[in-house]
Amino acid sequence: MAFSEELDELLAKVDGALVCSVMGFDGIAIESRKAEVREGVAPPAGPSEEELATLFIEYGMIFGRLKEAAQALQLGGIEEVSISSERLTIVARFLTSEFFLVLAFVPSANFGKARYLMKLAVPNLRAELQ
Repeated sequence: MAFSEELDELLAKVDGALVCSVMGFDGIAIESRKAEVREGVAPPAGPSEEELATLFIEYGMIFGRLKEAAQALQLGGIEEVSISSERLTIVARFLTSEFFLVLAFVPSANFGKARYLMKLAVPNLRAELQ
């Protein structure tokens, strides 16, 4: 399954999802997908697509520093990071030493389901990266 198909599947299965991306720790997105607005359903309130892209770039650099700190402290590899605010929740799953999967969704979305579906997507995305 290609990146876009995997990301679209995540977006479709997590109500309130906004954007999903595979990114490098340098902040450059390999693939990014925006949730489609379903007919008869109001789009979830949240930051604009441009704001999310900027946020993902900034967070990518922070995630890179977290990864380096964990290595320096011999804690092992980081698997997941989540950040929740009043208007947005972001979950990142680390795929390789260079790339991570990130999903942004409204705080009312099912956090556990998002984490679970992201964990299931990791093997397919890792295979695509090789």
